[in-house]
Amino acid sequence: MPGEMTKASDESYARHVLHSDPIRRYTILALVWKQGQASPVHAHHTWCAYGVVAGELLEARFEYDAEAQGASATGSHPRKKGDGSCGQAGLAQIHRIQNVRRETAISVHVYGVPASELATGVNNVLPLATTAIA
Repeated sequence: MPGEMTKASDESYARHVLHSDPIRRYTILALVWKQGQASPVHAHHTWCAYGVVAGELLEARFEYDAEAQGASATGSHPRKKGDGSCGQAGLAQIHRIQNVRRETAISVHVYGVPASELATGVNNVLPLATTAIA
């Protein structure tokens, strides 16, 4: 992977477009995660897949609670180099990815949208479910 595609950001995990299909079927990204950086809790507007190519990430899983209108945690899984995950569009796969290690982690993601739609066509950010206090 070219060096500029592995540059981290201090503000948030960095996203670098590696390839965008010329007929708009998919985009491949390198995401670079410094310690403590995390995605929001989200589902996807499109199909997606990712694999860890350096370091280790923690993927927290959630399920949608329609009554509470938010995501409830169901567990987490460490994702080491060579591990990955995939999912369809919709609320069946809700997750948050985070780097909890000291070393920078890099993951490669493929989304079923062209690069021009990455900002709005990928993540469906969800609130956490809250329980009313009686």
